[in-house]
Amino acid sequence: MKKNIVNIGTIDARGVTNEVVQRLAGISNVGTLILDDQSEALLLDVAKTNIGSVIKTQEDLEILTVNSKMQMDAYFFKNFKKKMLLTVNGKLELTKDIDPCDLEASLLQGTINGKVIAPKNISGIIKSNLAINGDLLEYDPLNTFVDGTIYLDTDFLATYFGDRKIAVQKLVVTEDLDPETLRAELDHIEVLGKLIVSKSNIKVLKPLLSVNQNKVKLIPDHTLYLEEDAVLDSALIGQARGRNILVEGNLTILSLEELRALKETRLSAKKILCHDGLIDKVRAYCSDDYQVIESTVKENLENYSDFCMDKAYLLSFDEAKKYENYGTLTFADDLEELDLSQVKVTIENYGSIQYKEDLETLVNQLVISNYGKMTNLSDQVDKDQADETFMYANMGFLAL
Repeated sequence: MKKNIVNIGTIDARGVTNEVVQRLAGISNVGTLILDDQSEALLLDVAKTNIGSVIKTQEDLEILTVNSKMQMDAYFFKNFKKKMLLTVNGKLELTKDIDPCDLEASLLQGTINGKVIAPKNISGIIKSNLAINGDLLEYDPLNTFVDGTIYLDTDFLATYFGDRKIAVQKLVVTEDLDPETLRAELDHIEVLGKLIVSKSNIKVLKPLLSVNQNKVKLIPDHTLYLEEDAVLDSALIGQARGRNILVEGNLTILSLEELRALKETRLSAKKILCHDGLIDKVRAYCSDDYQVIESTVKENLENYSDFCMDKAYLLSFDEAKKYENYGTLTFADDLEELDLSQVKVTIENYGSIQYKEDLETLVNQLVISNYGKMTNLSDQVDKDQADETFMYANMGFLAL
């Protein structure tokens, strides 16, 4: 019986034999298929569906796959003797010392699922040779890229020993800067993404900056800025040193003791989370009358194990409820008879949901957000049948 090849990132088919072709029913769901004259002729009558790209070459290739972050510099390309087929699932950074001729001679083709950071003098080669499913950040090749969010303060300047002209993805400047100290260490700062800066510092920074005006966020002076979720505790209060606290994410307040320790400090966040008894007291410490404050008391339903959701369970709630699934949730057969107008439950899935084909429409209406896996049981094939159907399946790379 002929078999299929499915769900493969890259297939190098240049070594395929007539014997393999005779047993092959089709090839589908492939990112990149590499062929030469002989393999193209052998596979001519084999069904091919959903192929991202086809590369035809006789050259000796280096196939490189990275699942995270990769940095390439001039040394990398100077010592690279083959043509490269590149796949990066994450972030690719190319440094300013790369010779465009070396890059063009080495890079055949590739796919980046994520972010590419590259100097402008080689960005044209990158765009021509790479399929980028994400962002391309281009910086001036006179600058040196410094990765991550940079908090430009006294400590950073005291410990910085890099180039005087830099490019950064995100820059945060909230501590008052001394202009002379700043100019002693840096000549130019190129901001590729967002600039978070206090009003007094923008005047000090302006002579050194190049940034898209639409990506500048001015914040009040004497403010501690945090880009991640935070908890109001003694460490955070000490870090603030009497300054106001601005949190890009959520700020959680656990007790009245920490709140009282704030004294004159005012709070701002995407959301402030606390228990019901603190909500009115927290309001007095907010810098904005319209600050969103939510209770940490969970009224949501949560599943962390295996659970079968049936008609009786869904109809047992009189008030609106959100059901968060972190385990394995199976929909019972009797839900085919369910009247959705009577259901008060909506579902957010972070785990696994299983259901039969007849329930697919109902499931799509109940599940308002899916961050996990949803499986139509009618589409599943048992292992014995799968072994009979597939020659190769679910692989990053395959050489035939």
